[in-house]
Amino acid sequence: MATGKNTLDVPDVELVGSALGYVWVRDTGFGKATQIGRLRKLDPATGREKGSIAFQMDRASFACGTLWGMSTTDIDTATESTSVVRIDPASGAVSGRFTVPGRLEGPHDVGSECWASVTPGGSNPDFADYADHFVRLGDAAIEDTSPRIAAGIVRGGDPGSSDSDGVWEGRVEVQAGAFWLARDDLGSTATLQRIDPSTWQPSGPIWVWAHSGLPQGSPFALIDGSAWAFDDTGGLVRLDFPTGGA
Repeated sequence: MATGKNTLDVPDVELVGSALGYVWVRDTGFGKATQIGRLRKLDPATGREKGSIAFQMDRASFACGTLWGMSTTDIDTATESTSVVRIDPASGAVSGRFTVPGRLEGPHDVGSECWASVTPGGSNPDFADYADHFVRLGDAAIEDTSPRIAAGIVRGGDPGSSDSDGVWEGRVEVQAGAFWLARDDLGSTATLQRIDPSTWQPSGPIWVWAHSGLPQGSPFALIDGSAWAFDDTGGLVRLDFPTGGA
């Protein structure tokens, strides 16, 4: 009988995700030098460690049939960039390495291609027009880059102030095999809309929920055909709309 009790504690790690039949975690160390620099694979049934590989990057993501490592430097400056490595998860061997200007988010499958969103360096979404773009990742290089897409607009004053006119905060995302634009007016309304990759323009219905205040990281998640969006109280709302890539 399920009890809901804690049956396993794995300290000093952060969850990367599930792939290749394992749960993957990244050692944080918290001052324990012997634990820093590893990705560990755990048996999903028992939590027992089944192996590990060396990993010196800040972030990890499984997508497009491989493991990606990412580290971003010079954050919030004009020279911000992300070092990207493609890694064989069985051996830990690096099969490709390149650098992307700006902050690259986790890659995602889009059909037979691998795409990720990028936040350009030096942009502040709270006080300036904000633009993101998408890149198609190859084995060891960027193969294609979309135009920059206006995600947020600020006019007439600081966000949330009484003299502010047309304040929108936003970002672009790759999720569920499709491209998305999420926006928030920082007052009462948040919206989600598809981006057409043939034109790189927002297209189709605009899905609205009455919550605002985009948190750090992705403001929504598309999971198994359901859309979950975050509100400004730290809660979740479930949106009823089609999420597939078709």
